[in-house]
Amino acid sequence: MRLIPQTLWRSHSWSWHCNMVLRHLREALPMRINELHLQDFGMFHDYTISFDPHVQLIYGGNEQGKTTLMSFIMLMFYGDQGRNSKYNLTLRKKYQPWNGNKPAGTMTFTNGKITYRVEKEFGGTQRTDRVRVLNLTEDKEVKLPDQEEVGQYFFHLDLDGFEKTGFISSVGAFSGDDKDQMTAQLVQNLAQTGEEDVSAEAVVKRLNDARFNLASKNQKNGLLIDAQVQLNNLQNEQQATKALLSEQSEHVEDLKKLAQKRKKRDQLKEQLSKDDELRKTDQRQQLLNALVESNQKQQALARFPVAADAISDFIQKADNKVSAARDACAELRGVSTNNESERNIQINQEELAAVKRQDKMLTALSNLRQLYSTVTKPLGEKYNQTQQHVSDLSHQLATQKQTVEATQAGTDQYNQWHDKLEQAYQRKQALKVRLDTLEEQKKVAEKAQYGRQRLMQNTAIAGAVIAVIGLVLSVAIGVLGIGVIAVGAAVLIYGIVNRSKIASVSDNGKSALTDQMAEAQNIEKEATEKMAALKPQVNDHDQAKNEMQSVSLEWHSAQKNFAEADQNWQKAMINWQNQLSTISYRLPVLSVTRLDDMDDALEQAVEQVHGTLTEKLAEKKVADVASYEVAYQAQNAQEKRQEAQENAKRKVQSTENTVVSLFKDFAPKPTTITESEQCLTQLKVAWKANQEGHRKVSNMRAANGIQDNQAQLEASLAQKEMGTPLTDNERRDIHAELANLGQDLDEQWYTIQNRIKAPSHSLDELKNMIDETKECINRLQMYHTALTTSVQKLNETLDERRQNFAPRLRDMVGKYLSALTSQRYDTVMIPKTYALEVQSDGAYREYRYLSSGTVDQAYLALRVALSNLLKPKDQKEAMPMILDDVLREYDETRSQNALQFLGQQNNQHQLIFFTCHKHLCPLAKDVGFKVKTV
Repeated sequence: MRLIPQTLWRSHSWSWHCNMVLRHLREALPMRINELHLQDFGMFHDYTISFDPHVQLIYGGNEQGKTTLMSFIMLMFYGDQGRNSKYNLTLRKKYQPWNGNKPAGTMTFTNGKITYRVEKEFGGTQRTDRVRVLNLTEDKEVKLPDQEEVGQYFFHLDLDGFEKTGFISSVGAFSGDDKDQMTAQLVQNLAQTGEEDVSAEAVVKRLNDARFNLASKNQKNGLLIDAQVQLNNLQNEQQATKALLSEQSEHVEDLKKLAQKRKKRDQLKEQLSKDDELRKTDQRQQLLNALVESNQKQQALARFPVAADAISDFIQKADNKVSAARDACAELRGVSTNNESERNIQINQEELAAVKRQDKMLTALSNLRQLYSTVTKPLGEKYNQTQQHVSDLSHQLATQKQTVEATQAGTDQYNQWHDKLEQAYQRKQALKVRLDTLEEQKKVAEKAQYGRQRLMQNTAIAGAVIAVIGLVLSVAIGVLGIGVIAVGAAVLIYGIVNRSKIASVSDNGKSALTDQMAEAQNIEKEATEKMAALKPQVNDHDQAKNEMQSVSLEWHSAQKNFAEADQNWQKAMINWQNQLSTISYRLPVLSVTRLDDMDDALEQAVEQVHGTLTEKLAEKKVADVASYEVAYQAQNAQEKRQEAQENAKRKVQSTENTVVSLFKDFAPKPTTITESEQCLTQLKVAWKANQEGHRKVSNMRAANGIQDNQAQLEASLAQKEMGTPLTDNERRDIHAELANLGQDLDEQWYTIQNRIKAPSHSLDELKNMIDETKECINRLQMYHTALTTSVQKLNETLDERRQNFAPRLRDMVGKYLSALTSQRYDTVMIPKTYALEVQSDGAYREYRYLSSGTVDQAYLALRVALSNLLKPKDQKEAMPMILDDVLREYDETRSQNALQFLGQQNNQHQLIFFTCHKHLCPLAKDVGFKVKTV
């Protein structure tokens, strides 16, 4: 029954459950179903059917709605019917109205002297149903408790309980080879538990299986036996671990000595690291000073009214213009020279052409040298600087990576010791609690011991007093006094002996806990020392990782700068080759690794060509090429000399105006070519100083790898404490001291560490495992005891049921079977095996030797008997009994007997018999049934 939990139904006394069912039924009232109105349900629409208060047979052919009516009754009482196992459908889904409306209907019934009507509109689930229960006799509505079914409210039974007591089906439906086995099992289950699907023997078997799973009969297998074996193994491992730990003390001392050396080594390395940081700070300060100086030079350059990126072109252009102006002046001077002296100079055309070629080559070489010094060489230097910077950063990155890998082991050890420190602290806290508990227990035990000693002392004193009294009595009355003396002596001896037997209070394991506390403190102390020793390595590791990340970022930036410098250098080389192709002078091949060699080559070429040109001019006693040409022209005609003089004057005026116009934005504004040259010289000096400042900063950055700007340098230097770096001698002394300490300290450490064998489990772990295993054994032992007790109590209950319930069931089944078989079989026996036996011809025969019809009759008698036995005796009427075609396998005689037998039940139940067999209708009428057709 669903109102009684199945676990309790299967594991507790069956008689207890019978009493529960009887109690529920005593609370129920007599009941009759009066009328059903199916507004919309399955095939029915606005259909009403009334019922006789006693017995009736409802006939209908197949697919005429009999099962639909039974399902409607069940759903009106119990909305939650579960799913059909064959079609996986709920009844509410199976019987959706054919017209598409929402299923709904009413049911009128009488319970005692009160008539009720249940109105229900079915939703998708039982929770969504709309239910009203009306008390028609008193004209009021009955409020059902939340989520309680109508059947639960009136019957105090759930759906399963109602089906077991008020609904009978499947009689005569057994067929096939397993019919006998099914019948026997049904009879046995019904007789033992009152339910067809609950077997007491299966429950006992499951309990025994569970008990033997814990411990087999031979006590060699099972979960409980395995746990006991595991406990023994853990206790042996605990003893072996204690012995192993006692052997490690010598290696621990060696580790302490090595720890001191490693600490000294780490201190020296930290000192060198701090010195490296100071040196790097000094480099940053020098770079900051160079940046400040470079900025000052850049500010000095900024006072000239020329954009910074155009200064180089401006200087080159101004040099050309000034040179042109000077040439024009020289030309004018040459033209103005005394005619007589000019007539004495003899110059032919070939000499003039040679001088012009030398002059053109000198100009080209000068321009080439200017291009090289201002453009090509700076780009080559930039290429070399960025390439060297990338190489230096790659070396730094490899060094930092080696440092990170070298300090990783120390960091891992630090983390391990940190975990040990946490474990030791937690262990100390637990031990402290246990020590406090043991101290309280010891005080209680000492108090109890003192009480027992006082009791024995008082007993001995009482014995002595009794003996003295006996001694006095022996003098007075003789033998009686001697008996009193014996009693007193016995009491005295008892008190003395038992007082001596009182054992002193033991420390109850306190000393062991104190040792464990000391061990935990030692571990904590050792872990603290180890962590302190390893802390520098952890710091070095973190610092190295940070520096490696910084260098990595700087390396990627340097790679980008190098790619840009390489691209600019390739362009410069192409431009250089183009310029070189315009002159016929042979220069060495330009190489980025030998930039200064080209400076010397250009200087030597200019000097050589200039020397050759000067010799040619001196040979003719002229100052410059222009004068040389003028002297040549003077030989041709005086007119040409005058024209040349005028042209020279105009050229001088034009070139001077051009030069002065270049410097028109300068302050003060120059008015002559000489003042313009002075402005140009000042600009060249400022430009050169600015270039040198930038070059100095770039060289320093390339050397030290620092790429911070001025603000970043000032901020970093403001945060760092300035100090004096170590001298080279001091650094050499530190390196020598490190060498004396040895290079294999870590290897020695790990060698000794490997000699220390760590147990598979710590003592704390083993203790916890032992405690857990003991707890598991206790739990399994309790479970085993509970199972043993359950089997014993269940067998006792079954025996009691056989003695009390089985005789009543046997008598009632025999009575009902006699009525069903026309008194042919009037006696049945239900033996210990619950294999139903029927008396025939003076002997009992098992059901398997009877016909299938007789077996079906016995089953029907058994079901009706169980329903009536579970009905209270003081109640004439109980709930209706609904039968679903229970006589479909009966012949006419058996059907007539069965209908007559069922009709006699009208004094206890309202009987509603559904069938599709028409031949039962007249038979039912003959025995008093009301017959209706659907």
